[in-house]
Amino acid sequence: MSHKILYILISVFLIVSTLYFAAINTANISCNFIGQKFDVPLAWIVIKLYILGGVTTLCILRLRRREEKSEQKQLEWKAQDAKLQAEIQNDTVKLLEAKIATLETALDKALKKKG
Repeated sequence: MSHKILYILISVFLIVSTLYFAAINTANISCNFIGQKFDVPLAWIVIKLYILGGVTTLCILRLRRREEKSEQKQLEWKAQDAKLQAEIQNDTVKLLEAKIATLETALDKALKKKG
């Protein structure tokens, strides 16, 4: 079984079990929030906390994905820099070889003139 299917099954199970728990616990409970006292059905608290957890998870995953893209871009840049450095090195070698060939030709001409 692939990981994707396993994660989907776990998610479905958690959603169904949370909804079932919320459905059977409809009694009102007292809550304090920012100095206010409320009587709220337990089902609403459970569902709101579940949604809050999901939103928090999505935000964290989005931040991680952004960091991974940034790291991937950095690796691509380093690879391009290495490739460019190799090309520069190769061009330098070719330039030096061309200069050597020019000097050898000039030396041969000079030696022929002398001799």
